[in-house]
Amino acid sequence: MTETSSVWAIDAADYPAIEPLEQLRFLVGYAILAPSTHNTQPWRFVVTADRIELWSDPSRLLPQIDPEQRQLFMSCGAALMNLRLAIRRFGHTERVQSLPDSRYPDLIASVSPGEAAPPVARDVALFDAIIQRRTNRDPFLDRPIGQALANEIMAEAAGQQAWMVRLDPHAKLEVAYAIAEADRRQFGDAAYRDELSHWLVPRGSGRRDGIPMVKKDVATTLPLVAPIAVRHLDRGDIVATHEAALTTHAPMLAVLGTELDEPLAWLWAGQALEAVFLRATSHGVAMSFLNQVVEDAEMRDVIADASNHSGVPQLVLRFGYGPPQLATPRRPLADVLSPVT
Repeated sequence: MTETSSVWAIDAADYPAIEPLEQLRFLVGYAILAPSTHNTQPWRFVVTADRIELWSDPSRLLPQIDPEQRQLFMSCGAALMNLRLAIRRFGHTERVQSLPDSRYPDLIASVSPGEAAPPVARDVALFDAIIQRRTNRDPFLDRPIGQALANEIMAEAAGQQAWMVRLDPHAKLEVAYAIAEADRRQFGDAAYRDELSHWLVPRGSGRRDGIPMVKKDVATTLPLVAPIAVRHLDRGDIVATHEAALTTHAPMLAVLGTELDEPLAWLWAGQALEAVFLRATSHGVAMSFLNQVVEDAEMRDVIADASNHSGVPQLVLRFGYGPPQLATPRRPLADVLSPVT
């Protein structure tokens, strides 16, 4: 078994029976399976006998792609959602303090088990989907997603202080144009291309973070030297055409947003994202992100208009049915656990 597959093969039956510290460390094994922007995995954890602290990892920032750290907070929020579900699955409520200490801006949340409580069916279904969840960047099948199922998926966002809107065909086309324009702008920026190239992972590299070339849209048109090509060549038109097609042909395109646009709201958006993703996974529905269009302020305004919602768009999400996907690499647990200071 490879290191990647062993991390994803975590088994609930192995939950430690007695030792609280080992129980909490075990729960972190589910948190690290959350999605993150460009698979940067921008988190670290401090585990004590009674709590888990979730910290952001400044060494994994994306200053060109994510200068405000919006996506970093959302990535950490997704990990927090997995952690909360794991605590519930193993028989407790959770106590969460979000952004608990302004003296430590990298401290995202402090989480501890609360009183004993049997897990409800909804939480079990989402928890079981954690190890099955995969980002699917392939074209989706021409198979519709019914509105009842769409409503069930979108309801998960509302449960996490966020909102989600399914776009109609006209709005979908507007967003596709915006995505294409965002791709052209980003790939026309040498600094953006340089940063992206650091997170594209060639086959056989052995890296446990970043996006494997076989999973990244841009790599479908590039040779094995894709990181070098991305750094030095403007492939914006090619990528724009490809991703616009993915958008227009998606059986469901949705915008996820929040009422506010600040770190706490970004953390809510990340938790909503993971809850939505896990609900979709539990129904066999695949999902992928179209983040580039919310990384550009002007294009983000287009998304706000298309969603016809008074809040702030944080993510554009593509849903459909597609072929099975391989798990994306993850760093081992030992690499994300920090000692108590």
